[in-house]
Amino acid sequence: MARDTHIVVTFSEFLKPVVSNSITVKQIENSMGKTTDHEISGSITFNKKDSILTFSPHKKLPGNSIIRVFIDKDKIVNFANKFMKKNICWKFKTLISGRDANLIIRKSTQTTLKIPAGQFPSDGTVDSNEGIPRKI
Repeated sequence: MARDTHIVVTFSEFLKPVVSNSITVKQIENSMGKTTDHEISGSITFNKKDSILTFSPHKKLPGNSIIRVFIDKDKIVNFANKFMKKNICWKFKTLISGRDANLIIRKSTQTTLKIPAGQFPSDGTVDSNEGIPRKI
């Protein structure tokens, strides 16, 4: 996911205005593979006509990081005054930052690749290959 993205959630029914603490966005793993619990600040807008909630981070999301989005069921109310039945939570990984140091770990093969800061002119991805087939 791009680092300068907005997080957009479309609800399937019309809702009352959404409160500011209805969504929490956190960095739960940083670019070096370490567990974090860093809340990402941003602003929330709600399009009542289309029931679309948008979270706009105040700055770019951290690169090569796992981001968790959490929507609190007790903060989302429809026009019949009924709350959502369950919380919504999902995670995604951001693109590698061209500016910061990155650690890429492929756990299935125990491969680790360290990329020093400033090696790429822009954000992006790194592809890796499991290896070259060989004859036995």
